[in-house]
Amino acid sequence: MIGGACGDSQKATTSTTFHPSSLRQLLQSVGFRVIKVVPEQASISRGDVGRAVNEIHFAIARSLFMATAGRVSIAGKELYVAAETHNDNSSAVRDGPRSALKPTIIVG
Repeated sequence: MIGGACGDSQKATTSTTFHPSSLRQLLQSVGFRVIKVVPEQASISRGDVGRAVNEIHFAIARSLFMATAGRVSIAGKELYVAAETHNDNSSAVRDGPRSALKPTIIVG
């Protein structure tokens, strides 16, 4: 029993990992289009060695991402910049083509 009447101090932890293609599909299914993906550095750990390893990993991840034109990412986190797509084009006709996309930042 976690956190039950027995006074157990364990906490339930969950971790959800999305594959980039499934995250794109999820965003598309709710009306967003991914404009750009930006690799980000993983959470910085304590201690000098942990920070150094993190910095090296991020430098390699960023280089690999750029060298493969965004097809391969080993970054600790990714930032998804997406725009809401509208099926109703009346506002796009009235306000011009740029009004159809409203940039939204989604961190994955």
